Amino acid sequence: MSSPPRRKPPAMADKLAAALLAVPGLIPEAMRWDTAKVICAYPEWHHWPIPVADNGPTEPWNLTPMAPEAHREETRKRTIPTLAKN
Repeated sequence: MSSPPRRKPPAMADKLAAALLAVPGLIPEAMRWDTAKVICAYPEWHHWPIPVADNGPTEPWNLTPMAPEAHREETRKRTIPTLAKN
């Protein structure tokens, strides 16, 4: 009896899309069945805990996925005023 063929491991984009789908409220329900490429392109990345206004690095530990509308509001309310003060 032969063993079943080995499957290739999931591609990085598929892993990222699965992780993004696991974040409650991040990806709209209507997008759940889109391709990994579409799902990965949807969120915007917020610099947190060190904001971009404070020269926060673009490193995985300092990036949080946010829905585009929420990220734009956060930028309008916090980032832009902080940058204007500096």
